[in-house]
Amino acid sequence: MMGAVSGTMRRRVVLLALSTLGAVLGAVLTPPAAATAAEPSVDPAPALDPAAAAYTPVAPCRLLDSRHAGGRPATAYTVAVVGACGVPVGATAAVLTLTVPSASAAGFVTAYAAGAPRPLASNVNVTAGATVAGTALVRLGTGGAVALASNVALHAVVDVVGWYAPSGPVSAGRFVSVAPVRVLDTRGATEARPGPGATVAAATADAGVPADALAVAVNLTFTETTAAGYFTAWGAGPRPLASTGNADAAGQTRAVFTLVPVAPGGALQVFTQSGAHVVVDVVGYVTGPSAPVSGDGLLVPDDPRRVLDTRSGLPVPTGGIVDVPLGVVAPSGGAAVWATVTAVDAPAAGFFVLWPTGTVRPGTSNVNASAAGQIVANAAVAQVSDRGVSVFAHPGGHVVVDVAGTFTGSPISLAPAPVSEVIGQSIEGRPIVATHRLDHPNAPHKVLVLGFMHGEEQAGLQVVTALRTTAVPATVDLWLVDTMNPDGGAARRRGNARGVDLNRNFDGGSFPWCPSPGCGAGASAVDTGTGPRSEPETQAFWAFLQRERFDLIVSYHEPLDTVDCSPHRGPVLVVVCGAYAAASGVPLNNGGYIDLSGTMTNSYMEANPGRWAFTMEFPATGVGDVSRHVAAVWAAAAVLDAPPT
Repeated sequence: MMGAVSGTMRRRVVLLALSTLGAVLGAVLTPPAAATAAEPSVDPAPALDPAAAAYTPVAPCRLLDSRHAGGRPATAYTVAVVGACGVPVGATAAVLTLTVPSASAAGFVTAYAAGAPRPLASNVNVTAGATVAGTALVRLGTGGAVALASNVALHAVVDVVGWYAPSGPVSAGRFVSVAPVRVLDTRGATEARPGPGATVAAATADAGVPADALAVAVNLTFTETTAAGYFTAWGAGPRPLASTGNADAAGQTRAVFTLVPVAPGGALQVFTQSGAHVVVDVVGYVTGPSAPVSGDGLLVPDDPRRVLDTRSGLPVPTGGIVDVPLGVVAPSGGAAVWATVTAVDAPAAGFFVLWPTGTVRPGTSNVNASAAGQIVANAAVAQVSDRGVSVFAHPGGHVVVDVAGTFTGSPISLAPAPVSEVIGQSIEGRPIVATHRLDHPNAPHKVLVLGFMHGEEQAGLQVVTALRTTAVPATVDLWLVDTMNPDGGAARRRGNARGVDLNRNFDGGSFPWCPSPGCGAGASAVDTGTGPRSEPETQAFWAFLQRERFDLIVSYHEPLDTVDCSPHRGPVLVVVCGAYAAASGVPLNNGGYIDLSGTMTNSYMEANPGRWAFTMEFPATGVGDVSRHVAAVWAAAAVLDAPPT
C-alpha cells in the first residue's frame, strides 16, 4: 500500500464547508425580490457532462495472463482494451477483473489510463503467496489501453466484463443504485455449504431488478472456504473461462464487487471451485431497453482520486464512522460514486461498509478482513447524500477510499443536517466535538448521550453511532458527544494526557471533589487532578453542559453491567434509570456507584435541580444488541413526558 497522504479523518464531525453550507441555506431561506416579468420561467435541465457514458456488458473475456508463454513477474504492464473482446473504438472506460495469482511478496496493484501519470491509489492488495482478485473501473488512455503498476514484481491476469462510451440521454446502459438487498445467503438454516464444483443461483428480481436489465451490480462474499480456489459469477449459458474472486486457504472470507451480465429475468449463477458459503448482495443494476430515456445514471470516469486516508491521523475506533463530505467525494455532484475501499491493519477480523451519510447503514458489507493486520481492498458503488458518504469500521483500523468515477444524477437530499461544533480541546490539542441532531430542535426534552469519558471504555460509541442515523422521537431534541477525553481515547487509557480520571475531576456537588489517593467514597481514581475541573477537558465539557442545560444525560461506561442510579436524587431519576434498564435488558443498580466523589453526573444534577443524569455500564462482553440501547434512550426520555411525583 502506498504511503500516507493528506486525508481528513472525521468521526462523524463535518467541519469542512460549514460557511458554504450557511451561505447556501441563506440563499434558500431569503425571499427573492419581486419579479419584474409576469410570465413564469422554467429552469433548464442541467447540462450533461460531455464525458458521461453508458455501459455495455460483455461476457468475461481475458485480455492478459502474464503466466503464459513463459512470462516473468513484472512491476508494470500495458493492457490493450479497445479492439479486444469486442470493446470498440470510442470506449472511454472499462470494468476489469484484476487477479494477482500466487504473489511473490506483499504488494499492491494500481490500474490507470495508459499514458497518464500514475495516481496515488490502489485496486488490489496482496500478501506473499496469496491469490487475490478485485474489480476495477479504469479510464482508457493512450491507444485505448490501461496501465498496471505494482510496487513488487507480480503476475497479472486481466478480464474485461464491460465498457463505457460517451452518450446523451438514453434508455439502456444507465446505472441505477438500490439500497443493498441480500438475494442469496447459503448460511441459512436450511442450506448446506456448497461443496467443490457447486453452482448456486440467485434471483436478482427479488431486489427489484427489471427483467431486461443488462447487468446487475453485486457484492459477492465467499466465507468459510474449504480450500484455495476461485469463484465465477455469470448470467446465462456456459460458465465463462474467467474468475470473479479467489480464496487461497480454508477458513477465509473474501468479498468482491462486480457488474455481472444477467440472463433475461435476472438469473445469476455463482460457481465455487473448492467449496464455500456464498452471499450475494444486489446494490444496483444497468438499465435495459425498456427503461425511460434519461441522463441520470451515466458514468463520468475519472483518474483515481484519493478522498480519504485515515493513516494521516488516528485509526477509526471499533464501531466508528468516518464521513467524507460531498464536496470531496463528488466535487461536481452526482447520485453515486465508484470507489475502491481499502481496510488497513484492522485489529481483528471484521467488515467495513460504505454508504450515503445521514441514512440508515445497510445490513451488508463491502470489505471483509479475515484476520488482524490484513490489508484488503474491494470496489464499491455507493449512493451519495448531500452530506457525502460514510465508512463504518466494525473492527476499527485505518481505511482508504479512492474514487474512480461519478454517476450522473442528484444526491439523496437530507435536511436538516446535524450541526457539529468544537466545544473545547484536550491537553494534546484534539477537539472535543458535540453534534446536534436538528430533527426536533424545539422538542420539550433536550437529551445528551456521551459515548465515553474513560479512554479504555469505548463501547458506548456504538450506541452514539447508531443514534446519528436513527429516527428521533418528536419529543426529543438530541445531542451527541463521542468523547470528552479524546487523548485517553487515542491511547486507550483511562485518564487524560496527564493521567487524570476526568470522572473524578468535577466538583461533585453533594459528593465533592477530593484529592487522590484514598479520598472519598470508593475513590478508585489514580489521579483526580489538582482541584475541581482542573483539566481543560472538564472545563470545556462543564461549560457546554451549563450552556445547554440538558433535561437528561446518558453517560456510557463499562464493564460493570448495570444501569447505575442514585436513589437519593428522588423518584424521577429511579424511574428514568428503570425505564432504560427495562428496555435494554441491563440490570438496574440502585446502590449507587454513581455516588462517588467528583463525578460528572452528580455535579450536573446538583447544579441543575430537576434535570437528570445517569451512568450506563456495559458488561465486559460488549454492547450486544445496539438497537435495544437506542430504544432504551427513548424509553428513559419518555419518562420526562409524565414524571412521577
